[in-house]
Amino acid sequence: MTDELATFVDRYTMRHERTYPHPIERVWEAVTTAEHLDAWMLPVCQVEARLGGSWSFTFADPDGVAMEGVIVEFDPPRVVDYGGMRFELETVTGGTRLVFVQSFPPGFRQDQSIVPVGDPGGDLPAGPDTPWRPGFVAGFHGMLDGLGRHLDGTLEPQPYIDGVHPHHKGVYDPDWVRMCQLYRQHIRTTIPGGVSGK
Repeated sequence: MTDELATFVDRYTMRHERTYPHPIERVWEAVTTAEHLDAWMLPVCQVEARLGGSWSFTFADPDGVAMEGVIVEFDPPRVVDYGGMRFELETVTGGTRLVFVQSFPPGFRQDQSIVPVGDPGGDLPAGPDTPWRPGFVAGFHGMLDGLGRHLDGTLEPQPYIDGVHPHHKGVYDPDWVRMCQLYRQHIRTTIPGGVSGK
């Protein structure tokens, strides 16, 4: 995993940036088609790649509850905005710069009752009024690193235990745990608008 951490745009918005040594059309395909999203982002994705098209993503468990919405901006091959998850692409020397912007409405609250006991990234270090669990942010950080390996053709399939993500079995990747620790401190010390909790 790269240690270049996401940065805050505001209290409810974070920005990740990567540069991949691949043409913009290839990166665009990877962020707008279910076949590619399944491989590097989330295990079961459905996308109608058009403005107003519906999308559905699961988190970690193919049988779990899906996040759903519609595409609110679609400008191939530069911008796809899934409504809270926005990919901006730009051709640069040697490849494609990707900016991933993740945002929540200010009234959003995480349901902490669903966090498994012992989850090393399930807390809210900047307070209950913020959406940023270290594990959630570290997860997307790792996915964007995985996108690079997917584009290179070197991404290993996610191992499942009895058909579910290892996290559901209390098995945590050491790199992810390390990134949770980095993000916990990063969130606590850099979030705009003050810190309302620890």
